[in-house]
Amino acid sequence: MPDSANSGPIDRGEVLETERPDSQGGVGSNGSDAGSGRMFDLVSRIDQIIEKRSLDAFMIKGQISMKAGTFLVIIRPETPYDKEQYEAIRGAAEEVLGQPIS
Repeated sequence: MPDSANSGPIDRGEVLETERPDSQGGVGSNGSDAGSGRMFDLVSRIDQIIEKRSLDAFMIKGQISMKAGTFLVIIRPETPYDKEQYEAIRGAAEEVLGQPIS
């Protein structure tokens, strides 16, 4: 008889829980939670530019995500800082928006 906890679709919360970085430098981590919130701040600045310029947020964020290789929508305030991912997002945003992101 199958275990009900292991049958059926995986709960998204469970997937996210298993992908959280650990102190050994797990998924999406540089081995440290220092700078937590920096990723979210970057995406917030991108959102502000999009809003200020009245751009199509869905299209622009999609282009940035494709160039950066990560979905901006998954960045949350608690997302740990990852220098490589941060620079990829910033570079893609600067290219798509045609302006520096400070």
